[in-house]
Amino acid sequence: MIGAEGKDHKALEAFFQRLRRARARLEAIAVDMSAAYLKAKVLFAPKGVKLVHDRYHVVSEMNGVVDKVRRDEQNRLDAEGKNTIKGGRYLLPYAREKLDEQPDKKARLDELLEANELLHKVYLMKEDLRLFWSQGTMKKAKKFMSRWCKDARALGNKHTTRIAKTILARLHAILAWYDYPISTGPLEGVNNKVKVLERVAYGYRDDEFFGLRMLFIHEARFRTTGV
Repeated sequence: MIGAEGKDHKALEAFFQRLRRARARLEAIAVDMSAAYLKAKVLFAPKGVKLVHDRYHVVSEMNGVVDKVRRDEQNRLDAEGKNTIKGGRYLLPYAREKLDEQPDKKARLDELLEANELLHKVYLMKEDLRLFWSQGTMKKAKKFMSRWCKDARALGNKHTTRIAKTILARLHAILAWYDYPISTGPLEGVNNKVKVLERVAYGYRDDEFFGLRMLFIHEARFRTTGV
């Protein structure tokens, strides 16, 4: 296990140095859409390594857009003395099929979407985006995303326009999933274990001991190091 402090691109330098020394063969890396990962790949990764933007984080970015639209619309409605879409913050990120066995929540979501046309359109775009990873081929996926981004811009909303620009700028790394269908899922699982460990202990004052405890829960036999 290789540990390094910080969240910028420099925190990943030790990781790539270790890979070089081990002469490990690296073809692709699954990452979220952080600019730090892109910079680290350019500066430190071996030549030819492909960057794959994790599908969960791409959808998560769109969930953020839905929430921003919800807030904007709620502020507008508050100014008009209306509260028709309150209570939707935790319902809107749900995939629609996830609510099939929760009729009360599904009915409330339908009520929220019926009450606001813009929010309804943005929610449908979020659901549509999830179909990107089931297009079968990279060519079809590229055509799908081109159409999706065009529709996002056509809404005339600053948040959907911004994510369309972001996706088009990172499209090569999003499409790379069709060559390398990998994700950060296993890493997210480890991160969740670490968060639980820290929460149960109410935090650790000794970083080295915290690192050893992380190795213990993961049943690994490696020493944390920054070199």
